[in-house]
Amino acid sequence: MKKFDVIVIGSGPGGSKVAKKCVEAGKKTAIIDMRFGGTCALRGCTPKKAMEAVTTTLSTAKLLSGHGAPEKSNYKVKWQDLQKHRAHFTDDVTEDTIEMFNDTGMTVIEGKAVFSDKNTVTVGKKSYSAEHIVVAVGAEPRSMDIPGSKHLLYSEDFIYQDKLPKKIIFAGGGYIGFEMSHIAATCGAEVTIAAGSETPLSQFDPDLVQHLIKATEDKGIEVKQGFDVVEIKKKGKKLVAVLENENGKKEEIKADAIYHSAGRVPQTKALKLKKAGVKTDDNGAIITNQTMRSNSNKHVWAVGDVTGKIPLTPVAEVEGSVVADNILKGKKERIDYAHFPSVLFCHPKVASVGKLASELDEAGIEYQTVENEITDTLTERAYHSRYAGAKVFLDKKGEKILGAHLIGQHAHETINLFAMAMQHGITAKELQKVRMGYPTAGNGVRGFV
Repeated sequence: MKKFDVIVIGSGPGGSKVAKKCVEAGKKTAIIDMRFGGTCALRGCTPKKAMEAVTTTLSTAKLLSGHGAPEKSNYKVKWQDLQKHRAHFTDDVTEDTIEMFNDTGMTVIEGKAVFSDKNTVTVGKKSYSAEHIVVAVGAEPRSMDIPGSKHLLYSEDFIYQDKLPKKIIFAGGGYIGFEMSHIAATCGAEVTIAAGSETPLSQFDPDLVQHLIKATEDKGIEVKQGFDVVEIKKKGKKLVAVLENENGKKEEIKADAIYHSAGRVPQTKALKLKKAGVKTDDNGAIITNQTMRSNSNKHVWAVGDVTGKIPLTPVAEVEGSVVADNILKGKKERIDYAHFPSVLFCHPKVASVGKLASELDEAGIEYQTVENEITDTLTERAYHSRYAGAKVFLDKKGEKILGAHLIGQHAHETINLFAMAMQHGITAKELQKVRMGYPTAGNGVRGFV
């Protein structure tokens, strides 16, 4: 058995952060993964952003058709060319990641890790032990226990497919369903989202979500609110999705491909955590204290999506940094999850930071609402945006920013100004006094509060 000070299972942003900080501090460190690079870089944020950058540019150009831009008919996306563009961002990730880890002096172990006792993991026939084992294996698609589920494809299949199917259904109305549907529709596919809930994307402001749904339908995408995929049937070369709502109403829709977009859960089943005495919740998330240490095994820590908290790359990175400090310096540092911004990369973008109105109401917090429809602002009007708005919640004195929710061409960038203000205690009045470039979307923030 080989012994280490620290073993990290998972090479995404959270696990990488822990491993690098530990090896730089002189700890004997090993990192284990079956495919190095992590979800974000290989099959999540990175390839999605590369593809979305192209399709959003095309969608924007279509809005500007007749205003100086060529006619809409001249804009076409070749899926094969889009795949070549995506490949520039993904093809070398695994090789580069392994090389980077080797250069730092840590031990790189390729394979599937499973626990064999409280501080030992096995990869193949070899065992490795450490005083600290950090689990950072990310998440996997939530199980859809329906007849015909074997016909489901997944987001990675969509991102890497050589040919775009003509007719597509996304089974689920979360991030993946909406983001991928906008890419697919802009590339010429006929798309349906079976959104499941009457109010999908519950992590975003419901009014802005309805604006997004209208924008989605403008692209020719059918959004079936309140309908779940309850069965998939194979008929010749086609698939048939059976959709049903809570009232028992059923519909059948034919498709060439059906993609799972019904959410993700911590990828912990295969780790054999019971052998290590590590407890999980009903979704498989490792139960930790506020320092990210397992409640039931002092040797085990959790970082990223396996914690069941906020499944975002910046969150995993912060958690990784905190866990590394807690391991190296014996600290009991905690994480404040309050002000991480979240962005939905559709066209238009939807972005959020802080509290929703429902959360403020539930907590009994008094607040003011500042709401603006901003399609007539210069930075949105210049792009002929059809859907743009801002909703900001302030405390009852109108000073502290409690939450900010945006939709529009620049929402993904503008939200960072609100996040910075909230993280550093900048009040609404102080934000109005900040000097910003003009004409920029950031400058418009002053009018939102």
